[in-house]
Amino acid sequence: MRKYIFLTVLLITGLTVLIIIYLNIYGIKTNKFNDLIDEKIKDVHPNISLKIKDVFLKLNLKEKAIKINTQNAKVYIDKNFIDLSNLDINLDLIKFLRNENSLKNIRIISKENSIKNVTSFLNSYKFNLSRFIIFNQIEGGNIKIKANIYSNEKKANDFTYEISGEIKNTKVNIFNNNYINKINFNFNIKDQIFNFNNIKLQYENLNFKSKKIIVKRKGKNFEINGNLKNERALIKLDTISKLSSLNLDFIDNDEILLETDNDFSFKIDSNRSISDLSYKSSLIFDKILLNKKYQDLIYLKNGKIETVYSNKNLDIKIKSGYTFLNDEYNNEEDENNIVININKNKDKNISVKTFFKNNLFFIYSPRKT
Repeated sequence: MRKYIFLTVLLITGLTVLIIIYLNIYGIKTNKFNDLIDEKIKDVHPNISLKIKDVFLKLNLKEKAIKINTQNAKVYIDKNFIDLSNLDINLDLIKFLRNENSLKNIRIISKENSIKNVTSFLNSYKFNLSRFIIFNQIEGGNIKIKANIYSNEKKANDFTYEISGEIKNTKVNIFNNNYINKINFNFNIKDQIFNFNNIKLQYENLNFKSKKIIVKRKGKNFEINGNLKNERALIKLDTISKLSSLNLDFIDNDEILLETDNDFSFKIDSNRSISDLSYKSSLIFDKILLNKKYQDLIYLKNGKIETVYSNKNLDIKIKSGYTFLNDEYNNEEDENNIVININKNKDKNISVKTFFKNNLFFIYSPRKT
């Protein structure tokens, strides 16, 4: 008798262990949790609904959790939806058995959706006029998202978010139908910090790239810092003027072969006013012709312009070779160099110091305006 009892207990224990192992590794297919999934999603936002196919239940003994998984679902707000690749809802096993608030986190991996679909979904989720205006400037492109939504175990309906993903081949109308095209980047958003990585974009046939741009949100204000560089390419001066609002009429409008490397930081307040602007720029050029209404003696070649701006102080240093426009003045053996230092400290006048040098003469020309 004891032998049969022992064998029965052993068999039940073995089957239980096998079932737990099976649930831990493979899970079981069930439709009994469809309503529970919809309920937990509505905890995040009451207007969100799901269109679900197959649902699998798995145990995670290491984390003492139940994982409810479904794939190829659609998440809706009104008529706007996002296609999902994978959805995991993790519940605290003990609290679930006690019928308490058991939600630990929700993990979402989306399929590649059009940016228009996602922005329409976000506007339905929580409308914001300034965000709506920005979204309307975006055209085309796709987005893929991974989101982790963490539940505050001590406070119901309180969530924190970590979102990452990638943007592919979109474009933005920055002003007056001037477009930044072929925008591609990865992003990560956590604790009011927005990280943008591996950025590539095109403006006026110029290819730009950036390793990282970081945006930190502090209340209603934002702090932004990052870098941006462009590959060596021909550029027209009116392109720079459009982007910077600088008057560059002292330079001839011929195309210039150049490359740039720029580091920058600034703040934006709730009124979109920029403050604490700081940047460091290095520009390497092949040839610059100055506007003949200002001078028609020389042009600059094979030069470098280094610019530093901080605390309303501006320093520009131009180091370049130069050649006379009149070939009769040129000599292949001459080594012609020019250095121009431009300095502007806050409310003071601009100081310009120029050094000309060749084998025949050296000129130092300081000037203040």
